[in-house]
Amino acid sequence: MNNMNDIDKSQDQLDLLRTTAEIPQANSIQLFIRLLSFVGADTSTFEELAVELLVDARTARYYVEFARWLKFATIPDKGVIKLTDIGRIFAKNIDMRPRLFSDAIFSRSLVQDIQRVKRETGDPDSKRAAIQAIAKRSELSDATVKRRASGISTMLEIAYKPKCIDWVSGEPIVSEEGTFEYDGRAFLTAMAARAFGGLGDLSIGFPRQVKAFVVDQDFEMSEKKWRSATHEVEGSPWFGNVPINDSTIATVKRGGPDLRTLVTTTCPFITLAISMLSLTDHNRPVFTWSVDMYGIRVWCRGEDVGTPIEVIEKFCEQNSIKIIDRDDGALSMHGTDQDLLDILVHVGLIKVKDTKVILSDSFGFESRNASEESSSTHDRLIILDDLWEGNVGPGSTSVK
Repeated sequence: MNNMNDIDKSQDQLDLLRTTAEIPQANSIQLFIRLLSFVGADTSTFEELAVELLVDARTARYYVEFARWLKFATIPDKGVIKLTDIGRIFAKNIDMRPRLFSDAIFSRSLVQDIQRVKRETGDPDSKRAAIQAIAKRSELSDATVKRRASGISTMLEIAYKPKCIDWVSGEPIVSEEGTFEYDGRAFLTAMAARAFGGLGDLSIGFPRQVKAFVVDQDFEMSEKKWRSATHEVEGSPWFGNVPINDSTIATVKRGGPDLRTLVTTTCPFITLAISMLSLTDHNRPVFTWSVDMYGIRVWCRGEDVGTPIEVIEKFCEQNSIKIIDRDDGALSMHGTDQDLLDILVHVGLIKVKDTKVILSDSFGFESRNASEESSSTHDRLIILDDLWEGNVGPGSTSVK
C-alpha cells in the first residue's frame, strides 16, 4: 500500500511539473550532462537517476523535464525516462554536445521571448529578461518566477558561450581572466597569520547570506553591506560572509574551481568543515560525516561527537575564536547544518554517497595549485591541522 501511495505522489508531482513544462527549473549543466550520460541508450527511472546524481527525486524530475523541454528525452511510461535520437547523439558524441545544446536552447519559444525582451528593452541581462518573459506567460509566484529565470538564464549564458564549458564534466573552463578579487582579508589568510602571531582576537559567523548568495544566487542583496570579506564587530575582525562585487558574482555564476576556492578561503564555517574532513592520521580520516534519519552527524574515530556546527563551535571555543552573529537582518542570522551541507554539495567540495560524506577528488587536486603571489589553499589548510589537537574526540577532548 505504501509503495502505491509513493507512486501516486510521484505522479502527482510529475503532473504538476508538466503544467509548467515550458518553463523549466534547472541550473546545473553538470547535472544535466551526468543525467544524459547515465541514461544513454537505456531507460531509467526517476529513483535510479536520483541515486546516480546524488540528488532528491524532485531535483531529478526537474532535470528530466529540462531534457524533455530540449527534446532530448521522453517519458513513455510512468516514471521511466528514455532519450530521443538527438538525446542519444548528445550522450555519445562529446564533440557535438556544444552545438546540439545551443541549437536546442535557441529553438525554444521561451528563449525566443527572452531574446525579444532584450531587444525591446536594450538590457542585455539574461535573468532580468527571463523574469519578464516568464511573468508574461505564466501565473507563477514572484519567487518561483525568479528561481526559474535564474535557471534558464544560466543555461542561456552557456548556450551563448559553449566553448567555456568542459562538455565531459560540465565544469567551466576557467581562463586567466577567471580570477576573483574582493575587499578585506580572507579568513584562511587571517588564520595563517594568527598561527604565526600576526593576529590577535577574531570572531566568525555563518550568516545565511552564504547560502543565499552561493546556492540561491541572490544577486540582488546589498553589495555595500556584504562587499568586504572582513568586518569590525565588537572590536575585533569578523569573518563570515562571501564578499559581493562584480568579480565574485561572476565567480558564483560560473562555479567550478574558483568558486570552491572563494568559499573555502573566505567563509569560516566552510573553511573549518573542509579542514575537519581533510584531517588524517596515518592516511585515515580522523573525522567522518554521515547523513541519515538521525540528521547530519560527525564521527571521530568511530564515535559520534555531534553535528558539524556543534563540532566547529567546540573547535572555536578551544581556540579562542568568538562566534558572533551580525544583528542586522534575516541574511545575517546563523545558518544550519543543512545549509552547510547544501553549500558544500552545491559547489562541489563534497559528495554524499549513500549515507557517507566524501571529499571531492577534484578539490584535493585544485587546492594544491599555488600562484606566485600566495601559497596554495592546501598549504594554508594544513596550518589548521594542529589546531584540531585538543578538540572533540571520543571520551575526551582530544582527537588523538
